[in-house]
Amino acid sequence: MIKLKPLLKPLFFALKLLLTGYILWRIFARIAFVDVLQSILELPTWLILFLILSSVLRHLIQYQNWRFSLQLNPFYRENKRDVLTSYLIGLPLRFLIPGGSASMGKVLFVDNSSRHASLFSFGAERAFQTWATWTFALAAGLFYFGGSALVWVLVGFAVIALAPLWAYGIFGLFEKSRVLMDGYRQKAPKIASLQLFGALIMHLQYWLILRQSGVIPLFQSLMRMSLTNFANSIPVTVAGLGLRESFAIHFLADAGFNPAQAVAATLTLFIFQDILPGIAGAFVLLSAKRKTY
Repeated sequence: MIKLKPLLKPLFFALKLLLTGYILWRIFARIAFVDVLQSILELPTWLILFLILSSVLRHLIQYQNWRFSLQLNPFYRENKRDVLTSYLIGLPLRFLIPGGSASMGKVLFVDNSSRHASLFSFGAERAFQTWATWTFALAAGLFYFGGSALVWVLVGFAVIALAPLWAYGIFGLFEKSRVLMDGYRQKAPKIASLQLFGALIMHLQYWLILRQSGVIPLFQSLMRMSLTNFANSIPVTVAGLGLRESFAIHFLADAGFNPAQAVAATLTLFIFQDILPGIAGAFVLLSAKRKTY
């Protein structure tokens, strides 16, 4: 009898790859890829330089948050070189499996008191990333949605915005997790603040990109791209590809942007924030050695 469990992971992986391809095919069936490419190639030099520098800053923030996440474990002894190496390795790994879960492989390249402790730190890092994305999206929803939906958005915003606080309370409920409370109390506010700051930089990037195609107030860009960015937290495509572009087409339509302009905006930032750093991280991955516990 064939065991189904070993087949499930590759099956879901294949399905997510197919979904990514299908969504992208549907998008580019509606718009000309050459129009998207032209929009990207026509970006002014000053904006390209800004996107490079601001993306470097965003990655420095994420590196710092990975460092703080590791420090949640009171038994962790820091090696900054290992932290940087493992962070860079995680960048290309997120492309291997739709949803980015393969990036947890970076825990194999950092010394810690245990593999489980590193996995906890990875989970904490991802949780704060998702928290910032959802907080911005739900805050934007308070202005974008109306009627009965507004009530649910308000409730969701209240719950999610306070999530770091009730997570601290959960640690206190279990004896084994109480050892994490001191580290969490010290590092969580820093992680949350940096995560929100990084999100603000991202929205400034989006606003400046969108301004190359049309006129849009900063607040409108912040609101619509916050809702668009929610797609990144839905783990059904490779690095959010396709789903994010579909969201952008929808939320930017009544702001005066056609589908090609919306897709160009998301792909532009994807190139500078994800593709180029991922290539750099791939070279680090080829030369790195796994840690033994």
